[in-house]
Amino acid sequence: MRLLFSIAAAGFLLAGCAQEDALQLENVNVTLEDEKEETGAIAILSGENEGELVVPIVLRYTFTLQNTGNDSLGTNEAREDQTVVSDEELYVRIEPKETLAETAEIMLDENIFAINEDGWQVEGFGTGYMGAPMIEENSGAEYVLDFVLGAEVENPEIPTVPSSEELEQLLAQAREAEIVVELDGGVFERFDLSEELED
Repeated sequence: MRLLFSIAAAGFLLAGCAQEDALQLENVNVTLEDEKEETGAIAILSGENEGELVVPIVLRYTFTLQNTGNDSLGTNEAREDQTVVSDEELYVRIEPKETLAETAEIMLDENIFAINEDGWQVEGFGTGYMGAPMIEENSGAEYVLDFVLGAEVENPEIPTVPSSEELEQLLAQAREAEIVVELDGGVFERFDLSEELED
């Protein structure tokens, strides 16, 4: 059954940066997803249920970044090393505030927002990332960031999720975070999700 807990907003935050007002954040949506069509599935690799698929529950951040400047941001050039984020690419990650980080780690016994040594936010139980490495001037791009929380059924690959009440609590705190936009080897922009967005 589809989880109905969600926090949605259609609006935008403006923030200053080196290119003043170059990026706008729009259409922020934070949800819990538990349908295979949305989350995909994880294969069981060992044991009596080897080969079966487990559908994870994920915490999903969906939003649009609008480039209102006169220059493109990032690059579409192919990387030599696909395992490392290129400094020239636009890369987006979620940086939790202390409240969210502590709640998630207590519930899940894992830092699902951790960043590896190569700069990717791919630690925890698994993550998903969809987004453009470049946004043309006066254009926008949608980004989808997924963080696996576990599964409803016991399996050897990922843990069992907390109770529905705990998941609802986690979702309620999911905006205690910042969207961090990285470019040219550093932080280009930050958007504070705890600031209220008007519907």
